Amino acid sequence: MALDSSLELNFRIKKANVADVKFAGSYAVITHKYAASSGKADEVVTLYYDEGDILQNEKYYFLCYKNIAAKEMGDTIEVVVYNAEGEAISEVKQDSVKNFAMSGLNTAGLGEEMYTMLADMLFYGESAQKNFNYDTDNLVTADMTEEQKAKASTNVTAEAVPESSGCYLKTTVALESQIEMNVYLNYNEVGMYAIVNLTDHNGNKVEKRLEQGDMLYNGEQRILTVNDMVIADYATKVTVTVYDKDGNQVGKVVDSIECYVKRAQDSDKASQIIKELTLNLMKFGVSSYNYFH
Repeated sequence: MALDSSLELNFRIKKANVADVKFAGSYAVITHKYAASSGKADEVVTLYYDEGDILQNEKYYFLCYKNIAAKEMGDTIEVVVYNAEGEAISEVKQDSVKNFAMSGLNTAGLGEEMYTMLADMLFYGESAQKNFNYDTDNLVTADMTEEQKAKASTNVTAEAVPESSGCYLKTTVALESQIEMNVYLNYNEVGMYAIVNLTDHNGNKVEKRLEQGDMLYNGEQRILTVNDMVIADYATKVTVTVYDKDGNQVGKVVDSIECYVKRAQDSDKASQIIKELTLNLMKFGVSSYNYFH
């Protein structure tokens, strides 16, 4: 499983189990079965092979399913591999983010930081289910023991405060499908553009330029989206600088997911479930960062 802005499941197929010739032109069909609606979505993906990636002395073919929302942690993801003639050459494999997390929590010797991250992930998923009213009869925390629940983070508080000037209006964070920071600007002059800068939790610098046409216009404001962060980047400061067509700075904001969480926690208008959701998001971010570092 990968912890990007949305969640993803990675499937391995033992290379030794299938003759190489059968994989020429092969593909996989991944079916996402949505628990809340009884609907499903199919996605065709290619398999890839990394000669240097060896797990427990076995080599594998890989496939990946991306964009699992936090509220969908309990959804079943089903995989079948087909050859070039469209014949199934694998058994049906089913998994979910919840199953991955529970398997880890039930496995001895993984380390406290891993257990904390997995517990925090499930509590974040539970909050997302409640907030978006998604399959709430089957909360992803339902199978956790009290001992496993006690592994979750405690005493996490958001402290960061944003800096802003000029045409900056506000920042929101989208949490339903993937984690995205949306920056609202009271500015819409022809030729405007913005420069986004951030340094991720691994120290990698990201800089990109967004033209006016890259920003959504809602009839009043321009809205630019930053989706270059993963969950462990909760404290990463994102700097957005806005310029007019002549290169003059007309606005700037330095913001982060942590700042957004603090605003939600301090707000008199935010509902209790939003406060719970955002705090659990930050707990998951903190424990993810601690696990990877």
